[in-house]
Amino acid sequence: MTGETAKRVAGFLGLCNRAGRLSLGQEACVRAVRKRDAALVLLDEGCSGNTRKRFVDACGTYVTPLYSMPAGQIAKAVGKAGRMVAAVGPGDMAQKLLTLLLQEASIEERKNWNGDRGKMDCRNQNSNSELQSVINAGVQGGQ
Repeated sequence: MTGETAKRVAGFLGLCNRAGRLSLGQEACVRAVRKRDAALVLLDEGCSGNTRKRFVDACGTYVTPLYSMPAGQIAKAVGKAGRMVAAVGPGDMAQKLLTLLLQEASIEERKNWNGDRGKMDCRNQNSNSELQSVINAGVQGGQ
């Protein structure tokens, strides 16, 4: 994630937190994903391997977008130390965050990275228009 995008997402995360649209912490976020109350999940790059695997599996199973944030950015954005995971509930705020993150590669997309060729493996990729339609359908469904 670029520095500019991370800064904008962190600022918007603080707004989501103040608006009560954010679930924080591992258990609360997994619960939100399983209940389909999460439009997207943000994971701190400094989290443990077990936490990363847990959210990659949960978000993959329940088709929830999962993005990583630079280490410490989630905790700093919400003003609570040690927060490694944040789930944003469906609605306009999630729509805006997904729009900001649309140009960034999600964790699932990065798993398809082929370093030998120096580009993404496009076989498992959706086009931006397909991604936008998924965003609109998922966010609108939760309202």
